[in-house]
Amino acid sequence: MNKNKIGLIRVIIAIVILAFVLIAFVIIGKKGIKAELLEDSIVVTAFLFDEKVSYDNVESVELCDNIDYGRRSFGVGTFQIKSGNFHNDRFGDYKLAITEASTNCIVIKILGGSYLVFNQKSNQDTNDFYTKLIQKVPVIK
Repeated sequence: MNKNKIGLIRVIIAIVILAFVLIAFVIIGKKGIKAELLEDSIVVTAFLFDEKVSYDNVESVELCDNIDYGRRSFGVGTFQIKSGNFHNDRFGDYKLAITEASTNCIVIKILGGSYLVFNQKSNQDTNDFYTKLIQKVPVIK
C-alpha cells in the first residue's frame, strides 16, 4: 500500500471516530436527567446513571444553589450534563445527575451518610420537583 492510501484510511478512520463521538454527545444531551416520584421511592436516571432511594431511607432533603460539584470519579461530563460518581469536600463520595442549564439542585442525604444530588432542566422545574418531593418524605412532613 502506498503512503497516499494509508493517509486516506487514517483520515476516514478519524472522521468515523469523530462522528461517533458527536452522536454520543447528542444522545447524552437528549436523554437528560429524569426524576420520578414513585409511591415508595424516588428514581433518578441519566446517561449511565440509575439511582433509586426509598423515602424511608431519606435523612434530609435540601434545595441548593451554585454548589461545587467537585470532581468526577466515574461517569459522564459534557457541556450539557454531569452524571455518575463524584467527590467534593462537602459530600465526600456521592452520586450526581445534573444538567448545566439549571444552577440549583436537590440534595438528598441518605441514611448511612451518602448523598444523591440532582436537578431538572430548569431552576423552576427543580424547585417544583423539590416541593413535590418533600411532600413524599416522611421525615420532612
